[in-house]
Amino acid sequence: RGFGHVAALINLGQAEAAGGHTGRAAELQGEALALARAQGDIYLVAHARQYLAETHLRAGQDGQARSLLADSLDYVTSSGSTELVATILELSACVAAAGGDPRAARLRGAAEAVRDRAGLVTMPSRAGLLDRFVPADAGREAELEAGRRLTAPEALTLLRSSVL
Repeated sequence: RGFGHVAALINLGQAEAAGGHTGRAAELQGEALALARAQGDIYLVAHARQYLAETHLRAGQDGQARSLLADSLDYVTSSGSTELVATILELSACVAAAGGDPRAARLRGAAEAVRDRAGLVTMPSRAGLLDRFVPADAGREAELEAGRRLTAPEALTLLRSSVL
């Protein structure tokens, strides 16, 4: 029951969430999180928290999503993983938007910049979530652009001081 088992549970949860079964998705991803914790693998714990947070966002449970993201922020900040940094920025932008925080677009812009600089793409399912919570429309262009100008450390500082 190592890395592969945790990854499989996360992926099964994503498939359930994509089918609209967020309760089942949260169960599977919660199991993945517990298993990753039991293994002491902080990288897997961070991934499991982020996917579970995404599922909670899909289910309209932004408070639970915020808590999971806040719990993984310290590790993400110190991990050096561009993927984890971009993901926490994306999901936090959604949490911010759900709470009416005007910095949501800035966080989305920062996530886009982090991904662009590293040559990473946003998963289609997460792109849909971003478009639902933080549409990249003309009314948000100035904030999106301000976010795109932030470095990853600056974006994480903004995240730590505001949303999480």
